[in-house]
Amino acid sequence: MRKVLFITAALLFIWSCNKDDTSESFVDQESKNEFFIIQPDNEHVKLMYDYLKNSPEQLNALQEKLLGTPHWSREVSYTSNGKPMYVIPLSDFKNKEVNAILLLCAETEKLKYRLFINDEDAYPAKGFDWIFEYFKQELFQINQKYKFENTHGQKKDGVNTKATMEICNDIWAGNDTAGWIYKGQHCWSIDLPDNSFDDPRESDGGHEPFIGDISNPLGGGSSGSPSPAPPVIEDKSWKDSKADCVKQKLIAEGNNSILNKLLKGFNLSTSTINLTFYVGNTDYRGNPVPNGKCIFDDTGRMSVYISDDRLSASSLEIARTILHECFHAYLYGKLYESDIHNGLAPEPNFAKDFAEYEKKYKISDDDNESQHNYMADKYRSFMKEGLKTYFEADPKYSRLMDFFSDDPNWHGVDYLYESLTWGGLKETDAWKEYSKTPENLKKYNSQKDFIYDYLPKENCQK
Repeated sequence: MRKVLFITAALLFIWSCNKDDTSESFVDQESKNEFFIIQPDNEHVKLMYDYLKNSPEQLNALQEKLLGTPHWSREVSYTSNGKPMYVIPLSDFKNKEVNAILLLCAETEKLKYRLFINDEDAYPAKGFDWIFEYFKQELFQINQKYKFENTHGQKKDGVNTKATMEICNDIWAGNDTAGWIYKGQHCWSIDLPDNSFDDPRESDGGHEPFIGDISNPLGGGSSGSPSPAPPVIEDKSWKDSKADCVKQKLIAEGNNSILNKLLKGFNLSTSTINLTFYVGNTDYRGNPVPNGKCIFDDTGRMSVYISDDRLSASSLEIARTILHECFHAYLYGKLYESDIHNGLAPEPNFAKDFAEYEKKYKISDDDNESQHNYMADKYRSFMKEGLKTYFEADPKYSRLMDFFSDDPNWHGVDYLYESLTWGGLKETDAWKEYSKTPENLKKYNSQKDFIYDYLPKENCQK
């Protein structure tokens, strides 16, 4: 206790010496605004957010611990002993540290809360440090070693804890003389422990524990049903970007457009998957991923990213990338909520059919080749239809016919759509079969090498 108080006093001294004379104290209106700058999407988390916002005494008790800013919209959710649980990180952005987590448990009538700081002596269970490393990875893009998984209601080893942490290490073979060869990853899982809110142990390194409960009008308890996700979200990086403009034209046909059919399930009130669109870095686990990526972290959070570099391509190529990533989102949706993700076409045997693709093509949890092969075999015709919607909605493209009419590399607009659908699918059996015919490969390359460069690339306008 004495040690912690000394460290806290030292931190306060250092902080006060470094701030300029115009700075306000930590517990002031500015820091309060910072504390609530991002609103949560999850309804249970918002209960805690609103409670602190309207309880100055409790807010001060938490802020005085100097643990940083909570990321209300980056919670990890799981189910433990039949109850919805939420983990919210508090971080120090300047030093890129996750200093504490706020743990919530949604019971039938109460929402319990408890703070755990990043201190081994205060962990609720051995090995709990990975949750801090996970959030550090997600918030600061420091590495991609940790992966959070939710077992979606399945018991694991007879324990009703439905969250696991997958840890992966890269495996290399060789030596400094002969060189090293990357052999892949070795991964293993650690269960996220149940956490007792009645545990008398101090949870924040000797300070008065931040623990309690508030009324929970939303319910929870034994049902363990997750809160409905909000409709599809567009991050501020997406809004008014070129990707946003392209997306608007992709839905020009309203409910009949392919993109709307792919996203329909995510907009239903019964959806528990939170889908957000971003423009930004598409690297994954330290590896570059060109054009775009779709990530589903099994906590109900799904993200579609379009890279900044992709925005310099033609509008039709951006449309292809958006559609490709949304087909991934649609497949994830069908895997976890098949009853509401069926907008493209009836697939009564989807679960069985896709299981066969995974059996044949899946190498690891990060491997998308099972999805890519399924998309190549089942969805390319829908991709063509989506590209046609964009082509016909953008007036700049209507002049292409005349421009290309005498070009020997032009094989018609229908083949333009078809050639674009192969983007991202070059490792599939369907592509290998198609491209082994010299005429097909020559035809495809003529489009890619001589036609794509002339597709309109000016800034799109809504």
